[in-house]
Amino acid sequence: IGTTNPGALLDINNNAYFYSSGNVSFGTDYDYVPLAVMSSKNGDLSSIKVMNTFVDTDSTDETVGITFGFNAGAAEIIVGKEEDFMSSANRSAYMSFKIRKNGTTTEKVRITADGKVGIGNTAPSQPLTVEGNISGSGKLYIDSGLDVNSGNIDIFGGGNIKFYRSGNSAYGR
Repeated sequence: IGTTNPGALLDINNNAYFYSSGNVSFGTDYDYVPLAVMSSKNGDLSSIKVMNTFVDTDSTDETVGITFGFNAGAAEIIVGKEEDFMSSANRSAYMSFKIRKNGTTTEKVRITADGKVGIGNTAPSQPLTVEGNISGSGKLYIDSGLDVNSGNIDIFGGGNIKFYRSGNSAYGR
C-alpha cells in the first residue's frame, strides 16, 4: 500500500512490513525476528507503548506488561496501578519483575511510585528493602547509624571492630 515496489507480503509506505513468515517490522525492512520496531529520532525518545486504558474509581488491579518466554512464560515486566488513575493527582504506578522457577512465576523485584525498591518484598518500606539474607564482598558503609530490631549482629572472619564518633574512636574485639 503506497508503494509500487513492495518489500514484503504487505508493505505500507515502506514503513510497516508484514511478511509471509509471520514476522512484522515497523520503521525498517527487517524480516529476521518476529517483531522489529526501529526509529531514528535525534534527541527524542523511541518507544513502544503498551497501555491498558481501563479506569474506574477505586480500581487498582489493572496491569500491563511484557512477557518473555520459551515454550511458556519465563519472565515478565509488569506495570500496575497504585491508584485509580481517575485524575492526574491519582496516577501512581509500580513496576515489578517476575521470574519463573520450576513452573511457578513469582515477583522478585518491585519498584514503587515513590522510588522504593523491594527485593523479595512487594511493599518496601525503605529505599531498599530486602527480604532474606544479603551477601556481598567489600565494605559496607553506613552514614546514619545502624538499627537492629531483633536478633544479633554476627561478624565472621576475625579482625577488629571499630567504632567512630565525631573524631573520637573506640576499638573492640
